[in-house]
Amino acid sequence: MNFKQLVVRNVLRNGRAYASYFLSSLLSVMVFFIFALLYFHPTLQKSMIASGEVISSLAAMGIMVAQVVIVIMSFIFLWYTFSVFLKSRKRDFSVYLILGMSEKDLRKMIFLENLILGISASGLGILVSTIFAKFILLVSQNLLALEEGMPFYLPTKPIALTLVVYGAIFLCISLITTARIQTENLADMSKSADRPSPEAKTNWYLACASLLLLLGGYASVYLFVRCFRSAGTLGIWLLVMCVLLTIAGTFLFFNQNSIRVFTYLKGRPLFFKRTNMLTISNLVYRMKSNATLYFMIGIVASVAFVAIGTTMAVGGSDFAMTQDNSFAYVYQVNGAADGTASDYHRENVRFIQRAIEKSGVDPFVMEVLPLGIDYRSKDSKESTYLHVVPLSQVNQLLAADQKKAVSLESESSLLLFATSNSMVNNVKEHQWDQLVVDGLMSYSAKEEQDPITYQYTTQQLNLSLGAIGVVSDQMYHKILQAKQADYLAQPADSFVGTPTFIVHYLEWAKGAQADQLIRKQLNQLADQVSEQIDQFIEETPVSAEGEFTEDQLKELNALVANSFMYSSMYQNWLKTKQGNGLILMISVLIGAVFFTFAACILYFRLFGELDRDGKYHHSLHILGVSQQVRHKVVTREMLIMYFAPIGIAIVHFLVAMICLRVLIDLPVMAYVMRVLVVYMVFQLIFFFISRWRYLKHLDIKAESN
Repeated sequence: MNFKQLVVRNVLRNGRAYASYFLSSLLSVMVFFIFALLYFHPTLQKSMIASGEVISSLAAMGIMVAQVVIVIMSFIFLWYTFSVFLKSRKRDFSVYLILGMSEKDLRKMIFLENLILGISASGLGILVSTIFAKFILLVSQNLLALEEGMPFYLPTKPIALTLVVYGAIFLCISLITTARIQTENLADMSKSADRPSPEAKTNWYLACASLLLLLGGYASVYLFVRCFRSAGTLGIWLLVMCVLLTIAGTFLFFNQNSIRVFTYLKGRPLFFKRTNMLTISNLVYRMKSNATLYFMIGIVASVAFVAIGTTMAVGGSDFAMTQDNSFAYVYQVNGAADGTASDYHRENVRFIQRAIEKSGVDPFVMEVLPLGIDYRSKDSKESTYLHVVPLSQVNQLLAADQKKAVSLESESSLLLFATSNSMVNNVKEHQWDQLVVDGLMSYSAKEEQDPITYQYTTQQLNLSLGAIGVVSDQMYHKILQAKQADYLAQPADSFVGTPTFIVHYLEWAKGAQADQLIRKQLNQLADQVSEQIDQFIEETPVSAEGEFTEDQLKELNALVANSFMYSSMYQNWLKTKQGNGLILMISVLIGAVFFTFAACILYFRLFGELDRDGKYHHSLHILGVSQQVRHKVVTREMLIMYFAPIGIAIVHFLVAMICLRVLIDLPVMAYVMRVLVVYMVFQLIFFFISRWRYLKHLDIKAESN
């Protein structure tokens, strides 16, 4: 057998030990290739640009950042896995040296073994991803809500980039690990496994510091939320402090408290009951040797949980309804100073209605005329501008959206609506809905002021006009008559209101086809009006003073009267969904890489100590401990090993999501349960598979003569 055959056989014969490293490499290559496939897709940027430059920039930057994160994670985890694997083979290396293998050949053998695994994982990962590329593109298309399809293309650039990047990663890992091997002590490494492990030592002040750091991290994120809600400022330094304190606290927790818990139990009566002596004694050793590993798993799991949970919460249609206009379509007439809408605009609204009706839905349609007023408290000299609508129409709008009706205390009452989710939180935070203020209201050119009482409501209503209030029908008609009188007296300097049409249906989130048709028609009409106005201004001659004649102004005003603005709830949701869908996809894929890395490292750490555990359980077998009891001991140890880091991650996750629940009035905990249930299902499957295989090999070693 020559040297090359020895290298190949080492890889094949150590299949079980190399499996975790190979699978970690394989999945990281596949995920990186998926991001490269999307980044270089010829139609992705075109589709994202159609939804806005911000979304397009986010898409390109997000995918690029995700690739960088994957590369960094791959290097750290693969280097850690390969380094731990080399330590488990120290007995083999010492035998090679005793048999006469030179230091140079030993390094060369390790270098070639890693390259074989790396090339195999890269090639297989690219092959599998290419085979399923069409499926990946279909999933991405639906997740990002792209109206245009993402056809398959020959991914030459993604293949080349993946081979270059991971070729460099495996080459660096090979060079670093071989350079760090100290061969002078390898000859006596075969005896190191038999040496007793030193007693685990901890410091009480570091154990207390870990708890204080974690509490400080939780307090920081809570203060961040309070700061954002009360002052509207981000307070990024609080968020950075939260991250740093949580990371430091988690590291010390696993290095100190986890060991102290089991050390404390060794001196208690519980330690001497049944098999607790075996379980606790072994867990002290495992917690010490695996503390850094548990810390890494706990932190990365926390990041994955929070990213996925937050994205699911803010990417849904419920959140989209709280961020912009409250109805499916809001159509606003521009240039109608008299407050009336022409037949041109009414026909546009009928087109919206007909497009929705084609999908089998009968939409709710209403015309409202919001009127501008100024109001202030009696104790203040500064007034606030506000649009008001009559109570009867507001309750019809709320009923169309299946929301509860509102009421007024008197005919001179003004009820102020929140226009966003953050404003709803501010009203609740300051209890403005329970405060009735005496004030004054002005609405005409005569600057007369009427006494009113006003207060906020936690109900949300947004007509894309800024602040919205509701007054009684009698008060509304009084304001309308005053504004019409001002317009008749001075039409050039007066303005009645902006005619606004509301078109709403509860199934708006499923109206992609109707929205595409409506948007195409209205955008085309808006562009035509804009071009006509620009053409008129460019081609119409003006006087020496640079002014239009009276007839020219009438013609220009006639063109301006056809201008309009509209907003689509579906489009607002689509932009939110695309931005958050991209983050969700990145979070899920990175989370999948993390899960595989963590699972493979745990699996390898478990089997890396199989020889040591085999001798330990062989001694128990000789002492007469039954197989059932030994299995029970191992199961307890594995439960702590597999779920303790996840438990800490879940605590971090819950704290973050509780704070998110304070910021947005949505069922955040429902998304929390979805994330945790999916993850725990996979973790339990992995646990039972690992337990089955480990006990099978452990029994062979424990019961062998």
